[in-house]
Amino acid sequence: MFRKMIFAAALLGGTVLGAGADAQSITIAPGSGPAGGYLGLSLFGIGPIANLTGDGSVSLNIPGITFGGQSWTSLTVAENGFVTLGNAAVPGSLWTSANLSLPAGGVTAPILAPYWTDIDSTGGAIRAGTLTDGTHSWVVIDWDSVLLPSSTARSSFELWMGVGFDDVTYSYAAMGSTAAFTIGAQDASGTIGTNYLYNNGSISRSELRVTSTGLPVTPSVPEPASWAMMIAGLGVVGGVLRRRQIASVRFA
Repeated sequence: MFRKMIFAAALLGGTVLGAGADAQSITIAPGSGPAGGYLGLSLFGIGPIANLTGDGSVSLNIPGITFGGQSWTSLTVAENGFVTLGNAAVPGSLWTSANLSLPAGGVTAPILAPYWTDIDSTGGAIRAGTLTDGTHSWVVIDWDSVLLPSSTARSSFELWMGVGFDDVTYSYAAMGSTAAFTIGAQDASGTIGTNYLYNNGSISRSELRVTSTGLPVTPSVPEPASWAMMIAGLGVVGGVLRRRQIASVRFA
């Protein structure tokens, strides 16, 4: 069963630490995630990220998640179904442009894209929180009941990132379909990356695991500390889950 934490939006930079292995690659393949499927953050009383509409983006300070053998303590969430890690400068057009094939030349920041397309979150919500099973924790970004281009069906999907260990999962509930989208990931240099799907195919009620090996390490950037506040315990969350007829989430 999960406890919950909320972290606040802040326009602050990220710290990058650590070192990678020898081979340099990113792979995306079907696999089981921490919750065994999509687990909406609304179940835990986590509200939407403020001011994230109209092809916008919001930067957040987070606990140190690991990707590519490095620890990242900030990220930027795009309404359009992807995040960038750290505080490296990226083209302003990235947030409003059409989905790109990854790696995206000229974008020198890690990109995790569970479903990058021209999303309309009106009537839905985009949430961010940290979930824990009491042993491990994950930062979760949840695009809940959003609209894809030319689709009237609501779609929900999530990005899970392990806190202090490399564990990245894309989780999908029921999904609509659209002609132009990217499911993929890239490294901080913008030269190593992969597309699982690009402008072709469909995905629904499934999970994808993102594995990175030996990615180049980028320099550290100082950042003010302090990101999160515990706001509820197991009892409150357990009550929410029982009301939604979900007894518990079991982890392997």
